[in-house]
Amino acid sequence: MSPIKFLSLNGPDNAGKTTQIRLLSEARPGLQVLGSAHEHAPHLWGVLPADASTWWFETSSTAQLTQLLLESHQLRAKARRPGSIAVIDRGHPMLVATAVATCAVKDEVSIDDARAAVLNIQRSIAPPPSEFTLLLLISCDAEESLAVSQQRDPTPWNSRYRRYQRTLHEVLMQQVEQGTYERVVEWGTRPRAEIQRDILAAVDVAVGDEC
Repeated sequence: MSPIKFLSLNGPDNAGKTTQIRLLSEARPGLQVLGSAHEHAPHLWGVLPADASTWWFETSSTAQLTQLLLESHQLRAKARRPGSIAVIDRGHPMLVATAVATCAVKDEVSIDDARAAVLNIQRSIAPPPSEFTLLLLISCDAEESLAVSQQRDPTPWNSRYRRYQRTLHEVLMQQVEQGTYERVVEWGTRPRAEIQRDILAAVDVAVGDEC
């Protein structure tokens, strides 16, 4: 098995990714935390209109959004220090899932058609670096997951955003069935510390003594 260079923590909004990445970095200080893709491409994200939500769900094309996400991901990968294991917030499969769900909602097409459109655009972009992928879910049940996520969100959801979150959950569950993620960690009713132990156990198996 090739040495792990990137470890991604994926999941829908409000699933606890940021908190778990912070706890992971505290428990394994040898890891390099790179954070979100947009942090590494300010020249790409900085030109978006002030009302980014309207651009995201209405005026952007699927090609524009997909290229923005995946090219930002590539720039983030370049920030990895040689010899380090980089932890990223939302890796390549999660960004693809985001693009697919957005396309399905914005263009009012099926998930299969949206996936085909995104994958066609993806072919024009350089292949992403390999990564060890973890998926953090509030629940595998869509209604339970959306209810908790919406409760945790300080911004009220409109009907379009709820439809997007529901579609994203469906896309993620399809990825799980396809074996996209090395490990799926479900919150359920378990305490945060127990979730962190699951993540640490998966990370330690993946990276061994490297961090």
